[in-house]
Amino acid sequence: MSDSTLHIGTLASNNVTAAQALVKARERNGRELQNGEKSLLDSLTGKNMRKDLEKEGIDRLHKEQFEALPKELQYSGNESAAQMLARKQNGETLTDAEEAYVKIYGNIKDIQKIEADEADRRFQNDFRDALQETGISLDSTMHISISSAGEVCDRTE
Repeated sequence: MSDSTLHIGTLASNNVTAAQALVKARERNGRELQNGEKSLLDSLTGKNMRKDLEKEGIDRLHKEQFEALPKELQYSGNESAAQMLARKQNGETLTDAEEAYVKIYGNIKDIQKIEADEADRRFQNDFRDALQETGISLDSTMHISISSAGEVCDRTE
């Protein structure tokens, strides 16, 4: 029997330990599991156990990140990150502690969408202000003409 066969046989006989060792090794090295490693972990433990182990690792990471915050930034209220994100989406300003909490526990896709929406609103406001400063009207239909010299001119039809 070859060494690789013995190694695979040993892993197969102790699936959970091998899976946990693989996840812990990746955590120590500071990187996520690669696709091949995920496939190996799935075959050793089943997909659900891999997801449980990954969630356990993520929960532990979030806890460590939260505990590493200065005391004044450690949110102590009862609101969830999702509730805070909803408030932020509605234009409310979060406290520094709430912002730190959301950055750790919030859904990254939701955070990015809200940040993009905020940037879009700021741009629209800045653009509107710049147009008004140059005397361009803001009626429901706006036409902008740019001369060959690069000057912006108000043009109504």
